[in-house]
Amino acid sequence: MNNPKNSGGKHSNVTHFFYFKCFPTAQVLAEVLENSTSETDNLCYPLGKYTLQGGLGTTNVLSAAYQLKFNYGAFANLTIQKYPSKEIFVVRTEALWEDMADLEVALGGSHEQFENVKNKKEDYGSSKYSSKSRLTARGKQVLCCFLFRENEIFVELVQRAANLAESEKAQYIDRLYDDCGITSEGAALGVDLPTDFSWSDWVQRGKTCRSLNVV
Repeated sequence: MNNPKNSGGKHSNVTHFFYFKCFPTAQVLAEVLENSTSETDNLCYPLGKYTLQGGLGTTNVLSAAYQLKFNYGAFANLTIQKYPSKEIFVVRTEALWEDMADLEVALGGSHEQFENVKNKKEDYGSSKYSSKSRLTARGKQVLCCFLFRENEIFVELVQRAANLAESEKAQYIDRLYDDCGITSEGAALGVDLPTDFSWSDWVQRGKTCRSLNVV
């Protein structure tokens, strides 16, 4: 997300409300979503839920946050779902320049042509840093529950990525299952949940999300 200090105009109020009044950290967001029993409890709960799920509310604060709807789902509707037979290449933040160079070659260019762009290093150092959410294990699971549709699209992107090795795909998906508690839930049941796994069934029937008002 953008730094709230960089926002202005008509969206500055909702940005301030989101970051400073409601969710100063991702962990607070997870706790609000887990502990609120109704969307009418307070304004922070629906704002957090709609942010993760890409919906829009009816209050002035929520309707002003129109940019929150542009999630994986919004772009998937215009790309992989509209053109299901198209080849997919992914660009990872942690391997930004390597993936961009491979994409340049895939589109008919060469690594040499890409060197001029790479040498400018206009990513402001973002590829050097890893994301640290500081979420607890339960906090990760709660956010996974509300992001189940996004997670489903993420898995599809990874599985269809033409520029990732099978071992890399497995690494990303396994990490997601671990963060969401899916692996441990399957172990407790004595089954391999990721096999023929359904995110919708997991949200509706799994114990991890059972107490949450996800859908």
